[in-house]
Amino acid sequence: MPPGIADALSPNPVFSLTPSATVDEGNNWINVSWGPLSLTNPSVLGTDGNYGGGALLGNYSLTAASPAINYIPCTTGLNAPCGVAAIGGVPAFTLPSLDFYGNLRPDPNTNKVDVGAVEYGSVPPAVAAPTLTPATWTIAHARNCPGTGVAGILACALDPSQTFTLTNPGSATLTGITNGVLGGTAANIANYTIVPLLSTCGPLVPGQVVSVTSLAQNATCTITVQFKPLTGQAAGAKPATISVTDAAGTQTSTLNGTAN
Repeated sequence: MPPGIADALSPNPVFSLTPSATVDEGNNWINVSWGPLSLTNPSVLGTDGNYGGGALLGNYSLTAASPAINYIPCTTGLNAPCGVAAIGGVPAFTLPSLDFYGNLRPDPNTNKVDVGAVEYGSVPPAVAAPTLTPATWTIAHARNCPGTGVAGILACALDPSQTFTLTNPGSATLTGITNGVLGGTAANIANYTIVPLLSTCGPLVPGQVVSVTSLAQNATCTITVQFKPLTGQAAGAKPATISVTDAAGTQTSTLNGTAN
């Protein structure tokens, strides 16, 4: 149906398979002259387990000569393609950061947006290694655990702690985040404990309230470690590590505890 022609009006133009416009739910005309992204057979079960996931019947992705490339400047402001204008603190419009194929939108090379679901010539998000900070925790404390009597047990429970923060600096979502794990000799590890109530990284474990198993760009989760020197061990250095594993690998910080 040509733009601006309601299907309820008569006479209607001769039907054509060449699309040019349609209406959305609000009865606004939408130009579709650039065509659909692709067509698949809805009766074919794809490798992803979804129907319509089979081979394409046609490829309608953009070509180098398409006028749809860089058609929209990446401006900001109310309902602008690349801006988020807040109305009462609520974003009015947000451009998807990835196109249909998972490439960056807008194209970082042009800072413009292509018409349709594909950014021609764009690239996938950069994969940046997550960080676990601080890299080192140096702490000294008296040997007071497990403690005797109410006062001693309470003193042990209040021993010093450090929060380690896992950050995803990359534009791709970091997945597969596990719980923090202490490393080192069994004797040294016994002087540390992970505090689930104050930790968010990884699936829920007893005592943990918040579970974070994936991180968007610049998002964080935490692991809190407490140094609880044992009265049953000799004074001295108790080196250990705290690590968290995710899809990008394992990030580790050093625990330099000294029992006095």
